Amino acid sequence: MSTPADKTTIHPLLRDGYRPFFFGAMLFATVTMAAWLIDFLQGPAMPSIFGSGHWHGHEMLFGFTLAFFAGFLLHACRNWTDIMPLGSNALLALALLWLAGRLIHFFPDLIPAQLAAIPDLLFPLLLTAIIAASLSSHRVTHAYALVEVSVIIGIAAIFGYWGVTGWQSGLAASNAQLTLYASIALLAVLAGKLIPGFTEKTLGYEIPMGRYDGAIENTAIAALYLMMALLFVFPQGGALPALVAMVAAVANGLRLKRWYFREIWQHPMLWVLHCGYGWIVVGLLLVGLGMAGAMPPVSGWHALGVGGIAVLAAGMMARVLLSRHEENRLPDSWIVLAFILLNVAAISMTIAPLAGQDLYRTLVLVSGLSWIGAFGVMSWRFTPALLSST
Repeated sequence: MSTPADKTTIHPLLRDGYRPFFFGAMLFATVTMAAWLIDFLQGPAMPSIFGSGHWHGHEMLFGFTLAFFAGFLLHACRNWTDIMPLGSNALLALALLWLAGRLIHFFPDLIPAQLAAIPDLLFPLLLTAIIAASLSSHRVTHAYALVEVSVIIGIAAIFGYWGVTGWQSGLAASNAQLTLYASIALLAVLAGKLIPGFTEKTLGYEIPMGRYDGAIENTAIAALYLMMALLFVFPQGGALPALVAMVAAVANGLRLKRWYFREIWQHPMLWVLHCGYGWIVVGLLLVGLGMAGAMPPVSGWHALGVGGIAVLAAGMMARVLLSRHEENRLPDSWIVLAFILLNVAAISMTIAPLAGQDLYRTLVLVSGLSWIGAFGVMSWRFTPALLSST
């Protein structure tokens, strides 16, 4: 743990676990989406071991999403234990490992896939070990589910690179979905701890626990785990995984309904979290329909990724940064604009696969530009705070 005297020599980005990863997540989201839009509009230009034009899916999950998780979980561990899980040098090493994973796969002619896999495999596994060690040493048992889901994300990374190197290509085909569902499960666990508490504290209301709410809570999470397990049996979908996805959608929808009060719309830091979780419900419903063959499954994946993950991540990052660096802890109009733009991005990307080819390109462009605008605003708005000494 760093002492106050030590902090005078530590770079501001390394003074808290969330700083380098929130900084990286917001900036990376902006730059990567701009690069992918250029690829999309002009034809694949950026080589990658994952294939030109297809690297963005990997990067949105293992780049942006994992950076957000790393920052948030390291910050949460410090709050739960009163001790930083990592010193500044170890934090720098972990951040550089994440950055190496973002860059190394863009040189497929120079770096073999087996070598390019090392940082992307090590990062989630090391992060999980760090979080697990911190929680277990302080007996923070209520957060152990976060470790379980983090392990699944690490396993998904292994499957992804097995496919790239030619090993177990059948399992690798499920890598992106496994990582996506594991990320949603991790967010569902976090949301169950954060959204009700934030709602009660902000509105001054108590959320009652009904007779069947405990069963609904357990079903909402268990169904997400079952979706991940069924990927290994039904990688192309089918009636059973479609049914499980629908059950997950209903259970998570009932969960969100219990947290909801109409007064949330007066508080941007509440409605952004409720909207993000609402996107998870919509995404699970669309994934179920896609697995049943009623519509393209990619619509559901985009609803989960652009809507569920990005909107919730933006809201959670903004809450941490405002609480640590702003006196009134309220978002200004720029941050509210970022929240709105991310929801526009999610709407556009979700309906794009259902539109004609001409409209598809327009909707993807609207989604990409809205995403860039949202995270560009957040990067501009919060970078000074992240680089400040306070």
